[in-house]
Parts: sequence; C-alpha cells; structure tokens
Amino acid sequence: MKKFFATVDKVNKALWYLSSLMLVLIVFSTFYEVICRYVFNHSNVWVGEYSGYLFAFIAFLAAPYAYSQGGMTTVDALIQKMKPRIQFVVKLFSIGMSFVFLSVLFYKSTELMQISLTKGWKSNSALATPLWIPQLAVPAGSLLLCFTSIVLFLKTIYEYQEEKKEKTKEGKK
Repeated sequence: MKKFFATVDKVNKALWYLSSLMLVLIVFSTFYEVICRYVFNHSNVWVGEYSGYLFAFIAFLAAPYAYSQGGMTTVDALIQKMKPRIQFVVKLFSIGMSFVFLSVLFYKSTELMQISLTKGWKSNSALATPLWIPQLAVPAGSLLLCFTSIVLFLKTIYEYQEEKKEKTKEGKK
C-alpha cells in the first residue's frame, strides 16, 4: 500500500513540475510581449489568450499535489482539539464531501466541454481557439483531484489503522 501512495505522490509531483514549467512559459511569453510592444511597437495576439489558458491548466494540474500535501484550506486549530477517533471521522467526511463536489464539477465541466465541441464554439479573438481545449483543464483537473481524494481517503484509513496497531503494540509492552 505504501508503494501505491508513493507512486501517486510521484505522479502528483510530476504534474506540479509540469505546471511550474507552464508558469515559466507564461513569464517568458509575457516578457516577450512587453519587448515586442515597447521596442518593436508590435503586439502578439496569442500571448494574452494562451497565457490565460495555461494559467487554468496550471491551477488544475498543481491542485492534486497541493491537496495531497495538505495544502488546501482546513481548520486545523479546531481539528487538533478533537479526539483521534473524531479527527479520523471528520477527515473522512471532509474528503468524502470533496469527492462529491469534485465529481459534480467533473461531470458538469465535461458536459460543457462536450457542448463546446459539438457546437464548434471558438474564442472571440483573432485566433478563434476551439473553446473545448482550454475547457479541458477543468474536467482533467477535477478528475485528477477525484482520484487524489480517493487516495487520501484510503491513506487516512491506512494511517489510522497503523496508529492503532502501534498503540496496541505499545500497550502490550
């Protein structure tokens, strides 16, 4: 089980690195745009539009890593005052509710992306980018987050059981 958790962590970290590279790409393309505008008096249409699209992918590709590392918002001060068994139940409930929300987000964003694809919706810019491409960030990211929440659910159960085993061993000594 530990190998499985480690593998998921590696995949999430790889996605985080990919999103970091995308951020570097946004910075360099924005720098390029500034140079083009102020030095050559020329503007590039693609920089603003594709930077926005990349930013959406960054958010959804980095989110599973942040979620798996406890980087999402929690009320730790309240949880820390609870008994271990209640902490365990609250964590499972929280992860379960996150999974439900993310599942709905995945389903609805997939519906929207499908509509964009079948109707041929495009951006209003000169590039006329098919909108299903940037919209893909939401279902892809929410699916990754759903998977991460399942893994966190299992990991929480596994760690709780391991703690109980350790306490039982300590009590026998």
